[in-house]
Amino acid sequence: FTRIGDKQYHHFVIQVPKKTASLEIQLTSCKGWTDYDLYLFASEKEFAFNDNSKFHNITKGVDKTIVIPHPKAGKLYVSVYCDTTVGTLDTEYGEQYTGRLDVLNGVPYTIKATLHQ
Repeated sequence: FTRIGDKQYHHFVIQVPKKTASLEIQLTSCKGWTDYDLYLFASEKEFAFNDNSKFHNITKGVDKTIVIPHPKAGKLYVSVYCDTTVGTLDTEYGEQYTGRLDVLNGVPYTIKATLHQ
């Protein structure tokens, strides 16, 4: 369980044992925090980002699942990205934030990885 701010990535590493039949990664929203867009990425070679991940779920909303059949043994890099952000408005006093200000305190979520042998 953690919180993520707008346009941030959170990175995790999973050590995948040999002969794993499948790996399921679940990103779950917390009650009252479903109206946000969080994306889920996984990469076998390096930190997972939108432009390099082999596995991804970038559908709207928070709740996501990625299932990887027969994942390679070793490190699997998993990332969560918060696409929901604030807007800005130029004023005579400087820039003012507008829109989704609630995202500035971070969107809570839970992430869970389940290995199936």
